[in-house]
Amino acid sequence: MNTRIFRLAAISFALAACVGSLHSADGITWGTINLPPTGTGSTIVPFTAIATNTGTTTWGTTYALEMRDANGGRCDTEYLTTSIPPGGTATITFHLSVPASLGTYNYRFTALNSSGNFGTDQWRSIVVTDLLGGSAVGLSAYTFTTSQLPTISTLAPMPTPPTGQHKLRAKVLNVPGYVDGFHAATAWNNNGLPLDVAPPPATYASQLYWLKYDNSGNNLLQIGPFKDATFQISQSRVQLSSYYFN
Repeated sequence: MNTRIFRLAAISFALAACVGSLHSADGITWGTINLPPTGTGSTIVPFTAIATNTGTTTWGTTYALEMRDANGGRCDTEYLTTSIPPGGTATITFHLSVPASLGTYNYRFTALNSSGNFGTDQWRSIVVTDLLGGSAVGLSAYTFTTSQLPTISTLAPMPTPPTGQHKLRAKVLNVPGYVDGFHAATAWNNNGLPLDVAPPPATYASQLYWLKYDNSGNNLLQIGPFKDATFQISQSRVQLSSYYFN
């Protein structure tokens, strides 16, 4: 009798688990996808996308929202950093590397779980209307001392208040103690101004690029092309006046 009850209980448990699995499902409703309608070739455009969990399971850190090109190539995959319960909303920031040629480009937005894609995909387009040409960032000199810093500039039109703001950046690589790079240019609206600071004397690989913001400076709108450069930095010479020897 006890064995029969045990078997019936086991069957009931298995049926309940089966029914539960049938009712567990992933679902998504896409909200606003803020991919701009036009862009400049060879730039990087950050933008947000909103998605609501319309399924019955909680999205965890194994879930992701993904952007792919028209050929299915992955452009950006952003995994969730917090759990999104059913009915909750996720806001993800994507970064699109805008193609270097003029034309219209289509992108597919999809959701991923550990088993693959789920939900209905969304499509958006961007039209590349102009190219950067000679608008990369450069320095007035690439060999300099720690006290005579070169100016940083670009021919690209940079926004300034009240229409927007910009930063020209000079990221020096492989500086001891700076895992993410040493930023030698940090000032706002610094097109044509000297670098702010230099790392210790040495020869460094570096990257030059620009950032465009809205007028508040809180929203990054566009990242310019990355230009590789080599900096040769030496210690400033100390010049002593004859006054000290009299």
